[in-house]
Amino acid sequence: MQLVWALAWRNLWRNPRRTLLSAGAVAFMVFILIFVVSMQYGSYDTMVNHGASVVHGHVQIQRTDYVDEPRVRFVLEGAQALATRLRNDKSIKAATARAMSTALASNEETTHGAMVIGVDPANESKVSWLPRAVDEGRYLATTGNRTAPAAEAVIGRVLAKNLGLTVGDEIVLLGVTPEDGMAVLIANIVGLISSGQPALDRALVHVPLGLFQEAFEMQGAAHSVAVMYDDFNDASADSDVLNNAIADTLKETADTPGGPPNVALWNRLMPEIQGAIDSDKASSGVLYSVLVILVTFSIANTFVMMLFERTREFGTLLAMGAKPLTLRGTIQLETLLLAAIGGLVGALLGALTTYFVGQAGISLGAEAESVLAQFQMPERIHFGVLWKALPMAVLLMICTTQLAAWFATQRVHRMQIVEAIREEM
Repeated sequence: MQLVWALAWRNLWRNPRRTLLSAGAVAFMVFILIFVVSMQYGSYDTMVNHGASVVHGHVQIQRTDYVDEPRVRFVLEGAQALATRLRNDKSIKAATARAMSTALASNEETTHGAMVIGVDPANESKVSWLPRAVDEGRYLATTGNRTAPAAEAVIGRVLAKNLGLTVGDEIVLLGVTPEDGMAVLIANIVGLISSGQPALDRALVHVPLGLFQEAFEMQGAAHSVAVMYDDFNDASADSDVLNNAIADTLKETADTPGGPPNVALWNRLMPEIQGAIDSDKASSGVLYSVLVILVTFSIANTFVMMLFERTREFGTLLAMGAKPLTLRGTIQLETLLLAAIGGLVGALLGALTTYFVGQAGISLGAEAESVLAQFQMPERIHFGVLWKALPMAVLLMICTTQLAAWFATQRVHRMQIVEAIREEM
């Protein structure tokens, strides 16, 4: 076996230029895979984090039926205590309780439908970017960790335009309580939100959670607890942290409307984003496959040419008693060494380039930046090295080059010894 390794290594450098070109093709493919896949998954992080930080969060704790049928009576007793418990856990970035209901928003003459969200102003900005999207006035006031006692509201700019209201005016909201009574909420508008999403700006109303609970007769309850992580991949419905906190803080009875508490992940709350990611993975998978096939055929062609050049050598070795399987094994080993060299170089260059470029970020151009700014999205794509892509890319190229060599060396079995020895150099 030691002799086979020595022969393989020697044969690899009999033609240094050919070896370096083949190893360079492998290195380039590994480099491209690492860089592009890391950037691709970095864009997924941006999509998910931005979408989750509008309303849903990476995880939302709510009644089981509330996920598909958000009714105002499906409340969580002890939601604020649950949010406080989760905020104290080091594995969780932020958590906040929310109450939500549809309502009729009106001034003296006009009425429009609205989505009223009762929020904890002190913690809402840690979960959502909407408080930073106020472009006129201010966001809801806070006093420590408690909601402001004043009757304040921040509404979407399109809703304000439709109602003919502005900062300083009064808005009247009419809804339904969990017991099917009439909920009346009157608040002063202190700010207007421009999220860049017309559908959201047409209906959004933020009020302090305490004010919402008072108007909708919810006695300290809420509808959900939104949770954010540093990495959305850490979100799990089976998290012991979440399940233990739910068991310790939420008040449960056998006849609680809406079913037991449920941990809903971002991909269930935002199926459109999950669908976009799945579609992008599928299309990029086809592109990566084409690139890998092209490189594989290039390397296979190199080995076919190498076999033709070494036909006389192989014929001589066969005449001396060497077995075809031994020759093929030597060639396969040469391929393995070549792919390993190229793969390691490509992985090193790919990781270094990805790290530095990802830290600096990739600009999408001035026009795209202005559009992204309207949606409160970052103007540059930042990403890190997807470490699992390194061994996967190297192993992929090793496997494909081994396959290419296996097909190329089929000729050794069909080789006629006398004709091979007579082959011109």
